[in-house]
Parts: sequence; structure tokens; C-alpha cells
Amino acid sequence: MLPPSKKNEKNEVKKEQFDTGAPGTENAPGAARILPALSEVQEFFNAHVYPKVEADKFFHHYQANGWRQGAKTLIIDWQAAAHKWVLNIHPQKPESNDKHTKPKPGAGRLHTNEDKSYSDPL
Repeated sequence: MLPPSKKNEKNEVKKEQFDTGAPGTENAPGAARILPALSEVQEFFNAHVYPKVEADKFFHHYQANGWRQGAKTLIIDWQAAAHKWVLNIHPQKPESNDKHTKPKPGAGRLHTNEDKSYSDPL
């Protein structure tokens, strides 16, 4: 029997994307991380009924950072990182351009008559 050619071995490995050259991967289980594709992340977010836009934000954020958290720690379990990403989503406050809104009366507010007439003497 002939040994398999080197060309065939290279084609088989390219099926999944591995990151073996990153520093610290020697501590990763299996010594290689499987990085997700955008479609995998979108399927994961869709399966868990997470917002589609967050899937794109999550993927592109960590893709740009080399799949690291805090620029140091390699992400080993991207699904766990995705769950954490969604848990940390904070609803954005509606923007109001009206800076002259009256504060609501409540604790810590003075209860004054706001219909003052400055023409009346004290």
C-alpha cells in the first residue's frame, strides 16, 4: 500500500478552521481551537432565539480581536461566550433632545409652586 499523498492530507484539514499558531493554544484542550464561521454563529443565535443583529456583532467583535476576551484570554468555548454576550446586552435609553423637561415630583424633590409670579412682592 502507498502512503497517502501530502496533497490529500492538506485538503482534509482545511475542512474546519483551526487556530494553532496563536499564543497560549498549547494549553487548550486538544491543542487546537475550532473557530466558528459567521453562519454557525447565526444558527446558534437563531436556535436560542437571540437577536440576529447580536450574532453579527458578536462574530465580528471577536473575529477582530482574534477570538480573545480582554485581549489576552483565548476563547475556548465560543457558545458560552455567546450566552454571556447576550446576557450583557443592556437596552439603550431613548435619546431625548429636549433638555427643558420638568423633573417629576418625588422623593428628594422640593414641592414648590411652579407658577410663580416674580412681579409680586415678597
